[in-house]
Amino acid sequence: MAQPADVIRNLLYEECYEACEAALREALAQDRGNPELQLLQARLWMLFQAEDRAFEVWRETTGSNSPDRTRLECDLREHFHARAQLARKTGSQDPIAIQRLAELPDAPTVSGSRVSACLIVKNEAKMLRRCLESLQGWIDEIVVVDTGSSDDTVAIAEACGAVVGHFEWCDDFSAARNASIELASGDWILWIDADEVVDSRSVDRIRDAIVRPQFGGYFVPIENRLGEDGSGDTYVHAPVRLFRRHPDIRFVLRIHEQIAPSIRRLGLPLAALEGAKIVHFGYAPSVMREKNKVERTIRLLEREMREQPNEPFHHFNLANALTVAGRWEQASVAARRACDRIGNDAPYASLAYHLLANALNEQGRCGEAFLACEEAATRGLDDILVSHERVRASMLLGDLEGALTESDRCLAMGWAQELTGDYGIFTHKRLILRGQVLAKLNRLEDAIREFDLALAVDPESAVTLYSKAVCLFHLGQFDDAASLFDRTANHPTCGASSDRGLAECDLRSGRAREAADRLERQWDAGRRDEGLFALWAEACERTGDSARLLHAFGELALEQDLQAVHLVNWGRALQANGDFQKALSCFAEATKRDPNCVPAYLNLGDLLYRAGQFADAAHLYESGLRLEPENADAWFTLGNCMAQLGIASGAKTAYEQVLRLLPGHAGARHNLGAIEESLQAAA
Repeated sequence: MAQPADVIRNLLYEECYEACEAALREALAQDRGNPELQLLQARLWMLFQAEDRAFEVWRETTGSNSPDRTRLECDLREHFHARAQLARKTGSQDPIAIQRLAELPDAPTVSGSRVSACLIVKNEAKMLRRCLESLQGWIDEIVVVDTGSSDDTVAIAEACGAVVGHFEWCDDFSAARNASIELASGDWILWIDADEVVDSRSVDRIRDAIVRPQFGGYFVPIENRLGEDGSGDTYVHAPVRLFRRHPDIRFVLRIHEQIAPSIRRLGLPLAALEGAKIVHFGYAPSVMREKNKVERTIRLLEREMREQPNEPFHHFNLANALTVAGRWEQASVAARRACDRIGNDAPYASLAYHLLANALNEQGRCGEAFLACEEAATRGLDDILVSHERVRASMLLGDLEGALTESDRCLAMGWAQELTGDYGIFTHKRLILRGQVLAKLNRLEDAIREFDLALAVDPESAVTLYSKAVCLFHLGQFDDAASLFDRTANHPTCGASSDRGLAECDLRSGRAREAADRLERQWDAGRRDEGLFALWAEACERTGDSARLLHAFGELALEQDLQAVHLVNWGRALQANGDFQKALSCFAEATKRDPNCVPAYLNLGDLLYRAGQFADAAHLYESGLRLEPENADAWFTLGNCMAQLGIASGAKTAYEQVLRLLPGHAGARHNLGAIEESLQAAA
């Protein structure tokens, strides 16, 4: 049976710190004076960054000469040496560090507090200066390795005092990054890119980190700004960006390079650098297009996968890149492969399922998306990212009550510190999605409250503004809706829908001419679909502008083969404009395209009746009535045809049908009386 100390030592090695703390607490309760357990407790305190408490244990265990105490002594010496050095460098003093260094046995130290910021660059003249300025005044050394710039990148780096190196690009990011490390002289390496800046509030946290050489490196939160101006959506992840300079610590992987594997191979623990942040601007759409980042990433990942086809990290990264490119079918294939290969303990496991479900939802494969979320849950990966996609899948499947219940669960979830993904889901996107579910349930005022909460976080969110505008429109608040539609009318995603919403607001507010103008502009701009045409035609009808209405029908005829209902309406417009022959052609063609179109028969019959072609008109009315026998108006006009043709019995039957359907129909009653009188006179 394993001894408590061995169990605790294994938990430390596996970085299971909470379990280790619980095991230590239990073991020390049984044997409080055991120096081996005390030294393991001190080791845990070092990892909890409580070096002063660990120092007290070192004092209390002077009788021990175990390897654990020797290691503790070494780590304490390195820590207090780095603290004292940092204090001197910043123009202050750390008397506690100096005092404790004096108590510890004198020995050489290998750690220090100098930090080298290492960058690899190519044609970064637009971005580089901002990055380097965020490092000025606190970083000890800047190393810039250029991979073939043709702009002023190198000159800017030299002007900022950087150590500049050159590297011949070979489609391998790790090789270039390792070249930058080779030029560095600091005790620690800060890995940063030209399109990033260190948040000024992070400097003190970085200084706290570099005096703790018991760690091999730190996970640093990266806030990826996805908007063009650095605002809007954010995507967060936390790679190792600050690490000790060591000859065996080097980057691996050609693309999406990683430093953590080599640190872990040395048995050095990693820690999260809470309170620090690097802001990344390189995902702005214009930057992505200019540098063709997505296609380059996909190309390099496909090369990696040819060499390591079963490595889940490559499939995951490919799914991510394809998602950015909007290539949903390929993204779902790559994400599925990642999910099939990934371990449950991988830090990106739940995000892989999120990418899978998202890509499936985007393709309309919502049932598969829901099942992917269920699969994630069975693997213990049911976090806020997966829950959000489950809400979306349920909503798209029409299970609105289920979507609302899942939305409640999603809103109760937090954002785990180690989670990678779209941070906007936590801050406001789950509120937007809940609002959309409520809107579909016709709980419009509740939906607006959710949208307002989301807008408090991101006031310019186009999807939120548009969603709220739709709710206001359905509540009849057309002016308020129009104001929001106007704010999103130029947005690349919802601009067309917002512009149409503005036209509908004009139409419902009695501004038919403005609506017609706006809808015609949209049609001319290429937004040609059935819904827009219907609104355009309605707006033209309300203005009474028959010429414009005819133009609209002519445009639709150029765009598609007209259905019978279109031909009927076009014929009515032609008839109103006095063009009876073309109207006749429209109605006749409508009866051919849809032999069951009642309005086509009746409108054609009306036109022939007015032309005095009573027999043909009667035949058309009869055709319409066979399809719609309860149409009182059709019976009345058929009766009139029969009367004009002198078929009194037929007219009498038709008028009687009218009165059966509409007993108060005055015209039918009058005409029936006249017919009956004529029949009696003839008798």
